[in-house]
Amino acid sequence: MTTVNRYDAGELIGSAKRTDEGFILADAVVSRTGVFVYQDGKGGVRRELRHPDDVFKADSLETLKLVPITNGHPKPIGTFVTRANADSLAVGQTGDNIRPDGRFLMAPLKVIKADGIDAIDKGRRGLSCGYKCDLMEEAGTYNGEPFTHRQTNIRYNHLALVDKGRAGDMARINLDADDAAQVDPSETREDQMSTILSKITVDGIAYDAAPEVANKLAKETARADAAENALKAANTALSTTTAERDTLKDKVTKFDSDEEKKKRQDAIDAAAKARVGLVSKAALVLKPDDMKKLDGMSDAEIKALCIKTVSPSTNLDGKDETYVNVRFDMEMDAVEAKGGKRAASDGLGSQRKAAANGARADKADEAPDYNKARADGFERMRNNWGADDKEKRA
Repeated sequence: MTTVNRYDAGELIGSAKRTDEGFILADAVVSRTGVFVYQDGKGGVRRELRHPDDVFKADSLETLKLVPITNGHPKPIGTFVTRANADSLAVGQTGDNIRPDGRFLMAPLKVIKADGIDAIDKGRRGLSCGYKCDLMEEAGTYNGEPFTHRQTNIRYNHLALVDKGRAGDMARINLDADDAAQVDPSETREDQMSTILSKITVDGIAYDAAPEVANKLAKETARADAAENALKAANTALSTTTAERDTLKDKVTKFDSDEEKKKRQDAIDAAAKARVGLVSKAALVLKPDDMKKLDGMSDAEIKALCIKTVSPSTNLDGKDETYVNVRFDMEMDAVEAKGGKRAASDGLGSQRKAAANGARADKADEAPDYNKARADGFERMRNNWGADDKEKRA
């Protein structure tokens, strides 16, 4: 087994487009499976099998990811791209979506340097892979074609832009003894293009494409056109439906009957009456300052405030509307039965008011002593209780 250099040819740069920055993006057929005829540096030819098991092997495909794209193969032939010469040789690189497509090997490309882009614009749209492989002597036939050797352990180094889609031009360069370039001695360049490639146009640029790629592009274009037409039809239907809906809404508003207007007015009157009744009940227990806040409160909030005023220890957290309504009715029934406004809190309120007044009367020009006022208030409460007790004993 011998390790050798090989220069195979891709058949097109397809599905190409130009970015806003002027770069060229393409999805390309860079190689294929089958029996390849090579011409070596000695002038001889050899028929080598590129079997799918070798060409599409995961380890091999991995080496084609993100490899440099060069404008022609590095010279002298046998030179590969390395860290030392990459800056001067690379005009772009492949992507990482390397995958089989039938018998072809597909790879995305991006060309970013001016000399590579200019070469493509001038017609250099062929591709040629530069790689190393192990060559085994193995005779046989593949799809009816005889071969004498088989390539294994394929390791890609670069992908070159070349003048021809196949590497016939490579046969005329000076190859080292173990290097070889793909040729097809049985066909001319014109024969190869007419039988293998089809013409496609992408973003106004014409390319030679394998039939499989051309058919795929045609199908995708047809699918995109059908989707666009379906979207247009859907938008038209939506516009029609929206117009019909708006027309019906206008008719309903225009021909609204007096009975419907009366129903709406009755509902408004009933809601206003219920609100007035609620506010009237709230006035039995709420202080004037609280009453001023009612305009911005909902019915449920007013009822909750009344309940908390009458029964401060009540916890309404998590209680639903039904509970609040029933509790409000029961509390207000109890208040109305006693016939007293703020019946549950007036006594203590009077004492607090007296205590506060006492605190303010002590020193009008200083901050009140609330602790002293509180103590004085309790003292007055005890004195009042004693006086009441004496009157009862008398």
